[in-house]
Amino acid sequence: MNERNQKPKGLFINPTKANCSIYESGVMMYKSLLLSNKYDLDYIEIDQSQRNISSQYDFYAFNYHYVTMGWLDTKSVRQLPGVKITFVLETLPNNPFVLCPKDDFDAYCALDPTMKVDDRRVYAFPRPLEFSSIVTDDKNPSIPTIGTFGFATPGKGFELVVDAVNKEFDEAIIRINIPAGTYADNSFWGLQKQNYADYLQNLCQKVAKKGIQVIVTNEYMSKESLISWCAQNTLNCFLYNRNQPGLSATTDQAISSGRPLAISTNETFRHIHSYLKPYPFQSLKDSIASSQPSVLQMQKDWHPEKFALKFEEVLESFKLFSKKDKKALNKKTVIQLKISNTQILFILGEKTQMLKRVKFFLKTSCLYSLFRKNRQVNPQIIFGVPKQLIENTVLMVSHKQKQCGIYQYGINITEALKNSNRYSFWYAECSNEEELNQAVIQANPSVIIYNYYPATMPWLTSKVTQRYKVPQLGIMHEVTQEDADKADRVLFDYHLCPDPTLAENNPLIFKTRRLIPRYINMQNIPDVITIGSFGFGFKDKGFERLVETVQNEFDRAKIVLNLPFNDIVDRNGKKHTLATVKRCRRIIYKPGIELIIKHEFLSKEKLLDFLAGNTLNAFFYDPDKHRGISSCIEHALAVQRPIAITKCGMFRHIFSANPSIFIDDSTLTEIIANGIAPLVPFYNEWSPANFLLDYERILDRVLGKEQITQFESQLESHNLQQSDNWTVGIPNVTIFNRILDNAARSQYKPVIEQLFELVPEMMERKIPEANIQQAFVLDTVQKFASLLTSPKILCVGSYDDTAAAGLKKLGYSMEEIDPALNCDLNTHFHKPSTLKGSYDIIFSTSVLEHVPDDELFMTQIAELLAPGGTAILTCDYNDRYQPGDPIPDVDCRFYTQKDFTQRILPLLKNCSLVDEPQWDCPNPDFTYAGYYIYTFATLVFQKHK
Repeated sequence: MNERNQKPKGLFINPTKANCSIYESGVMMYKSLLLSNKYDLDYIEIDQSQRNISSQYDFYAFNYHYVTMGWLDTKSVRQLPGVKITFVLETLPNNPFVLCPKDDFDAYCALDPTMKVDDRRVYAFPRPLEFSSIVTDDKNPSIPTIGTFGFATPGKGFELVVDAVNKEFDEAIIRINIPAGTYADNSFWGLQKQNYADYLQNLCQKVAKKGIQVIVTNEYMSKESLISWCAQNTLNCFLYNRNQPGLSATTDQAISSGRPLAISTNETFRHIHSYLKPYPFQSLKDSIASSQPSVLQMQKDWHPEKFALKFEEVLESFKLFSKKDKKALNKKTVIQLKISNTQILFILGEKTQMLKRVKFFLKTSCLYSLFRKNRQVNPQIIFGVPKQLIENTVLMVSHKQKQCGIYQYGINITEALKNSNRYSFWYAECSNEEELNQAVIQANPSVIIYNYYPATMPWLTSKVTQRYKVPQLGIMHEVTQEDADKADRVLFDYHLCPDPTLAENNPLIFKTRRLIPRYINMQNIPDVITIGSFGFGFKDKGFERLVETVQNEFDRAKIVLNLPFNDIVDRNGKKHTLATVKRCRRIIYKPGIELIIKHEFLSKEKLLDFLAGNTLNAFFYDPDKHRGISSCIEHALAVQRPIAITKCGMFRHIFSANPSIFIDDSTLTEIIANGIAPLVPFYNEWSPANFLLDYERILDRVLGKEQITQFESQLESHNLQQSDNWTVGIPNVTIFNRILDNAARSQYKPVIEQLFELVPEMMERKIPEANIQQAFVLDTVQKFASLLTSPKILCVGSYDDTAAAGLKKLGYSMEEIDPALNCDLNTHFHKPSTLKGSYDIIFSTSVLEHVPDDELFMTQIAELLAPGGTAILTCDYNDRYQPGDPIPDVDCRFYTQKDFTQRILPLLKNCSLVDEPQWDCPNPDFTYAGYYIYTFATLVFQKHK
């Protein structure tokens, strides 16, 4: 043991080297800790045969994990002298002890920056990123490369990455690296009766559509090689859906590479969610365009030096440093308040400033009135709730009879919706008007949603709902297109229809996605073919046909049916279920066919476990059933086993599965052989995250939270209308998104003449009929600049652009980029000096049609715009253009209305056109090179404030 006037000496204990993320994380931690000069640190690796640990140290830092050091009796660690510390890799939110013994170490260093617990032994650590000298190439090729990697364990979502790429790209390369894992490979063979990495490779290649190339490798790479591998990708993407403790280590290397990053909503990425919007709240294309600055910020926040500094704090808390080495820690004061049902956490600085800051916060928030009315403030240990949740409370109302599919649907959707960080969802089960009124008083909601079905809520009438003056929405469970079209406001203001196949012809209805519950199937595939099904035992559910089909196809198989009694219409099973059971048993004639029927009403978890244990799950409803959509499909999808169905209208939402899963088209053997590949497109589409996104968008619309454009507010603030004269430029301009044809040339003739006065030599070199584009841009930039004070302006493609040159002659200050002068937009976008969201005006004249990746170009312009900023573009246009038609050699395409409305505009997040576009042009009037006939169009949009 060292004296206190010497550096403390420690030992880092890692498991022996293995193809394992635990071991590699240990190496990364040790390297980070070596950056401190306040202690000395040795390193050893131990296993069951090499477990000797010297007792000559002041502290011990274990990389303990229940798998890699499962043989270690952690109670024996207490016998070591000095301070015993362990790093904890696998944690639950605010729980570091889920897989780590709670009382055998002196300190627990959780590699989870989100960790917040009262236990003083627990320290929240940044990730120990490993940095290299690799310089990444900022070029984004026309064919993007999407990379993902990890050991072959369930829940890595490799197939989900392929499906997401399918949805957003026509061409792409997907690189998947699945290395051999020391602890993983032998553990999951039984899941598919084959090497799990081989299974995943085959599945991903089946899922990929034409044009999407999937390249799977199995190389175990060093950290440096892995970072280099990530640096070669346009985007690194991890769509995990696993259900296990711990934060993902794969993203550490992806972040170290500095390349754009996309992650799912899975809690394994909770440390990243405060930096990046997860998929699907941010698309892959958006992630390519905008995520890199956040990645660079994570590199800064999780630099190895930060990790070493945090470890110094741990040693300091155990007084291992001499007085001269102690560093002063910032003292913070914590005030925790609970006001009514509102929870807030204040973390403040010096105590002398405390009251001033609380007073300021309350006066500037919606809590001020609550605080004045409720003087009794109860201190509690509470973590902050965003202010908007206080204002946006949604009451979910359901009934109380639990043995009912409608009831279970209400539970499932509320569980998903409670993950919203924009709305606060309250859940109440009510059986009468009085209980509903109590729930409304308690929640004080902005919106009420009813999990409504006439048989379960007969007491809910229009007289009841009319009492409440907030928007009220009812879920239409057995909805058809006819029902949706006829929906009115007698009972509810709006109707939620969980049928993604509906056409929204009625403005009072909102169709929503289906919801697949979260589940990771860890059950081995049965040795004997096992066909499962479940549901209430009604005659039209087709259980008899299922038994016959299995017998016709197999000599040996199990048929497992779960047929619970329905509390509402079949309480004891005597009316329907028992008769169905008798018919099913009567038709069994093969000795190798085993029929197992149970009647337990299963919880969601038990139901999913039941379905997960089958080779295939089948639902053979009568084809003439068409009301509503059956929720049995979502449960079957959740367990990732093949599904066989009949052509029943209640399964219409999965009719698109390809190859076909219809029993009329394929045999059970063929459907089993195709596996889950036909089902993967539904996994992303109906994920809890996408379901939540649906509801948030609907609530935004119902509550009128859709923002108007800044252009409209600017006009209002200046008391202007679009039809009024502008104070600058051409008067009587009434439209900005338009065709620049001969009529426009006549209107903008004075500006064209002005350009000849401002930059005569440049104008002499130009095609006269094309000058209308520069004239429009010059005039429009001046108009929008006149609404601002000292606007920050960017010209994209300024070389030889008469509009840019003319504006400079008029005294406008701007930044200019052009490959012929300095750089292209993509390079400028990724420069550390480029501030995203900072430009008041961005203009680009006749550049867009020359850009290979115009979608990336447009998303980057939108990202660069400041709130309220305006983008002004022109381009070559022909609404009759079809890909493959002749175009000038310098062009990549002509634009059409469909391009703008269906491809470009949806990419411009938080942006909208400044006016109603008028892009109709049946007779283009511009001819280039005596052969190409087209015209010019404008695209002017603004970012919402």
